[in-house]
Amino acid sequence: MTTDMENNDSTSSTGEIFLIDSDEPIMNIAFDALEMIRKNKKIIVEGKGEMCSKAVAVSNILTERMLKETAKFGKIDVDSEMLDDGQLISTIKLAIVMID
Repeated sequence: MTTDMENNDSTSSTGEIFLIDSDEPIMNIAFDALEMIRKNKKIIVEGKGEMCSKAVAVSNILTERMLKETAKFGKIDVDSEMLDDGQLISTIKLAIVMID
């Protein structure tokens, strides 16, 4: 997984990108994301292709179990992008924001 900065309209602030790009177990990824959201108060969990479902699973684990009643979903973007070979790949970005 990699991180980057991106603007997101859901709270008009910058959120840290949490890109899911490994076959690591979901709970390990969720703990890494938990550490990042505690530092930044907002993250954007991103998945591409086969990692879209893993991004949704990690986001649900964060909001429903680990950060129950202390975080919520912000903006959710579902899209696709064109690869160099002309194929379309699905993408998803889920903003998770800590509740004040």
